[in-house]
Amino acid sequence: MKSVGDAAVPINMFILGSSLYFSARGTGSSGSSGSSVREEEKLPLRTMFGIILGKLVIMPAIVVGTAMLLRYHILSIPEDIDASFYLVVMLVMATPTANNVMVMAELGGQSKEAMAMSIFSQYICAPVVLTASISVIVTIASGF
Repeated sequence: MKSVGDAAVPINMFILGSSLYFSARGTGSSGSSGSSVREEEKLPLRTMFGIILGKLVIMPAIVVGTAMLLRYHILSIPEDIDASFYLVVMLVMATPTANNVMVMAELGGQSKEAMAMSIFSQYICAPVVLTASISVIVTIASGF
């Protein structure tokens, strides 16, 4: 069981990498160089920007607001761990979509190419947007 669990992350990375490779080449994941990605499997640019905005900007803002609401009106977290608690709660939602979503798309028969491009576009924007989000989150959490 431990060996299978240890293999999960590398397998997820292989699936994501191969999907990105084949979608960037414009070929199906079957590897035949003559087949192209179907039109409905392509991810429109507007949709990609919506995913990036929603996952990397709007979701962290909602979570920061929720954490502050919980902090001041609902939860009573001990003072010695409250900054760490709120930091972890806010950071989890600020990160890009996990690679295991790629496995879910693969198993569910969904468009692997669209999911791969969605994850790839988030990772392209993550250095700038995630740095800004983490800076804000750390500043807010250190004030708790």
